[in-house]
Amino acid sequence: MNRPASAIALAAGLFMATPALAQDTPASAFDAAFAPDAAAPADDARLIAEAMFPASGRREAFFGDAIAAIQAQMRMNAVRGIADAGLRKVVEDYIAAIPERLEPVAGKHDAPMLAAVATWLSRDFSADELRDIRIFAGTAGGARFIARKAALPDDADVANALRAFSADAVAVLAADRAGLAEKVRAYITEHPEAAPRRPEPPAGAEGR
Repeated sequence: MNRPASAIALAAGLFMATPALAQDTPASAFDAAFAPDAAAPADDARLIAEAMFPASGRREAFFGDAIAAIQAQMRMNAVRGIADAGLRKVVEDYIAAIPERLEPVAGKHDAPMLAAVATWLSRDFSADELRDIRIFAGTAGGARFIARKAALPDDADVANALRAFSADAVAVLAADRAGLAEKVRAYITEHPEAAPRRPEPPAGAEGR
């Protein structure tokens, strides 16, 4: 399945959620939520979305590829031309910390993304189908199967939710560039030899 065009720059591949819902939900609450006649269709869609993307690992499943794409782009643009090993490590350490830096942004967008998946389910499946899927997801094997096979759908609502996260993530990192610049300045102050050098003019250019 192709990714939505609006999710440009996200890395290809499945957004996998490995833990099962059964591992994250108390047994009594789990059994009640997935009882055959417990939920209305909208609730079915929400419960299925939660089974597809359990709380443990959900943010990585939703946003992990987007964050990895941001890191890869920054490595290509910022690290490739740095010759000094120490200065390169300063920048690489900053890039490696990006997932932690974006955790608050992922937290803000977790619920809207889950709602977008539930909206897609409600639109693509009938009430009877949602009930059947929800009952299957209520078994230990069903929850595990659905979580392991889940992928973000090719859907406009999901694409919009991804775009909103990516925009916030880029804004946070752009505002944080001053912190990286300060670390680079501090390193160059201690290691002047690491400062970028202007290229030498061609021989004979002085007299021109």
